[in-house]
Amino acid sequence: MVTSRFDARLWVHHLRTVLPHADNNKTTAQIRSMVYSELEQIRKLRNRIAHHEPIFQRNLATDFQKIHDLIAVRCPITAAWMMQNQGAQALISNKPV
Repeated sequence: MVTSRFDARLWVHHLRTVLPHADNNKTTAQIRSMVYSELEQIRKLRNRIAHHEPIFQRNLATDFQKIHDLIAVRCPITAAWMMQNQGAQALISNKPV
């Protein structure tokens, strides 16, 4: 649903409704492309975790920030709630070197 083939049918008309806090200086295609790219990286992280594959080489702080930023584009209140209720940052900061 976030690929370019849905731009004309879906994103051009509904992007600002679905992502009301997206950057107003960017075009619909740019925002959709950014969301697609970020979601793809998060999906790969999720798959590595689900398949018990190592994630030690990843920059987990960056992954966490991407997740937060995508949530904030949809709803800053939900993003703030996530920050108050998450435990991931403490684990990430204790990651072995």
